[in-house]
Amino acid sequence: MLSRRTSKAKKIADTAFSAVPKLFDAYAKAAKIDGGKVTWLVASADTLPGCGPRGARTASGSSSSASRSSAKAAAPKAVLALSYADVGLDLYGNGIIASDDLIKSNPDLVRRFVAATLEGLKDAIANPEAAGAIMNKHHREVDADIATGETRIVGTLTGKPLGVLDAARVKKSLDIVGGAYSLKHPVGPDDIYAPGFVPN
Repeated sequence: MLSRRTSKAKKIADTAFSAVPKLFDAYAKAAKIDGGKVTWLVASADTLPGCGPRGARTASGSSSSASRSSAKAAAPKAVLALSYADVGLDLYGNGIIASDDLIKSNPDLVRRFVAATLEGLKDAIANPEAAGAIMNKHHREVDADIATGETRIVGTLTGKPLGVLDAARVKKSLDIVGGAYSLKHPVGPDDIYAPGFVPN
């Protein structure tokens, strides 16, 4: 997701090792814009939501949920979120990672961890205000209102049923990412996705 401060933004700020600049060519092609006319700026993670001086034509790369932080930093100016999904790049963004060894040696542990994570996510989506308050309680640097708003956004992005991945969408995500990076070996859905660990 790109948070754009003005309709004429030609500069995009992001962290040094972000995937956004790599994937931007795919976004630009799908959106039918000239990606070569965009200048990339490097920013630290803590300054990214408020990057650029007031009135500067600057955008920032971030997750869709982070648009709440960008909006607060840019206020009273409006922030326009440009989503990859809006131009047909419906990528998976987050997941739980476990080693092949752990999956094989202790599948019950993995299954229980996935179940607990999904239960917490389900509760947060059902009550974003409580989730925001809990995040602020344990991480005072996180604004409760922003956390609440970001949790609401997360609730609109999760698949249904919760935690279940669609194999065709996984392949589509791999094709898009594979086109942005020079991979020594092709990666398929079976290389990154271990089914059977989401509770029925």
